[in-house]
Amino acid sequence: EGHSLNISSILPDKKEMVLLLGEPGSGKTSLAQILTTTDPFNIRRLHLVFQVDCSQAKGDFFQVITEALLGVMDCLLILDGYQEGNKELDETLEWFLRERQTCRVLVTSCPGKCPALEKS
Repeated sequence: EGHSLNISSILPDKKEMVLLLGEPGSGKTSLAQILTTTDPFNIRRLHLVFQVDCSQAKGDFFQVITEALLGVMDCLLILDGYQEGNKELDETLEWFLRERQTCRVLVTSCPGKCPALEKS
């Protein structure tokens, strides 16, 4: 509370996850919106921009997208307002964080809402 933040200090490096905790109304969502709309680090203005080569794609759409996000493409994934409790979401997020190669992940949440991520 009342702390200033260098916005570049929260941008994850490749294969890094940053967990940004704060009480409701503290600015987590605003920060996520700034990162995706004002382009402070040459991030495109769309929520997610990446190219998938479908000419060699095998499997269903979600498998193709998952393989792209898990691959070597440098991208930023922002998960805003995350809280544990949805078992399927929690388990698949844990798997994704473990398996990704370069995808940067920024998670915003309230304190105590994601104890497993707070430990990692």
